[in-house]
Amino acid sequence: MTGLRTTRGARAALLGAALLLLLAGPAGGTEIAVLFSSDTEPYVRAYEGFAEKCPANYWKVVLSTMAGEEDRVTRDMVGRRPDLIPALGTSAYRVAVRATDRIPIVFVLVLDYGEELPPNVAGASIRIDPAIQIQTFRRLFPELGRLGVVFDPANTAHIVERARAETEKEGMKIVPFPAEDLGGALRAYGEGEEEVDGWWLLPDRTTLTSEAVDFVLQRSLERGVPVIAPSRKYVERGAQAALLPDYRAIGSLGAEIALRILKGKQPSSIGIRYAETFRLAVNSRTAREVSIDLSGSWARDALFVGD
Repeated sequence: MTGLRTTRGARAALLGAALLLLLAGPAGGTEIAVLFSSDTEPYVRAYEGFAEKCPANYWKVVLSTMAGEEDRVTRDMVGRRPDLIPALGTSAYRVAVRATDRIPIVFVLVLDYGEELPPNVAGASIRIDPAIQIQTFRRLFPELGRLGVVFDPANTAHIVERARAETEKEGMKIVPFPAEDLGGALRAYGEGEEEVDGWWLLPDRTTLTSEAVDFVLQRSLERGVPVIAPSRKYVERGAQAALLPDYRAIGSLGAEIALRILKGKQPSSIGIRYAETFRLAVNSRTAREVSIDLSGSWARDALFVGD
């Protein structure tokens, strides 16, 4: 995952402010070791949300500053036997899982966490709840009937299955196109375009590449077919809409999970929670081309780009 970097002073202020919140709260003897993939803004914002809701005595490790010493430093951190390890970002999560199978790990802002979580792991995904996404798509595109999804079954089959049930409630239909490599994804977008009324681009490392996005955007814009993307950068390139996760809210969701674990709940019984808070980004130029009603009540809080 990528994000806008804050200045060094701003990052220090954000982390410092979150730490002050913790020290002011009823921390007791709880020790929490936070593992950051990097100090980019999404992780700092997530830490703020986590720290505000889960008071404790914290120490922090930023992997991007470790210069090849990530595993050694993480083993040292585990050796201090914290009560819990929040892992912020995919690289932090992977290092934490290698380091311990006993200390509870709560991942935050992680996209690919594997098909089966270790017993000591639970987490707050960066993925927005598919059911909420489908409900939003229906508000934006009330006439949308067949929503095409190209995906790698090894990565995102569970997302497609969760969305499939919700589309039926909303009077829509998911049209799935499994693809195990980029070539398969490109064929699916080309051969499937006559079968769908719009495309939903999933964040999937196999099928969501720059080449695939350029292809589907060009073909869809020519046909006037809407494309719903997973990030703002694709909306700026022509996709009609994207749902942007709220990093601080996901951190807060991770803290809710952490508090349950600290009270005795087993991580394996909690599993994964999807993000539920987001902001809608809309390309106002291409949205008009597919007849999105920009005067709807949803537009008050939307982020408009592309004019």
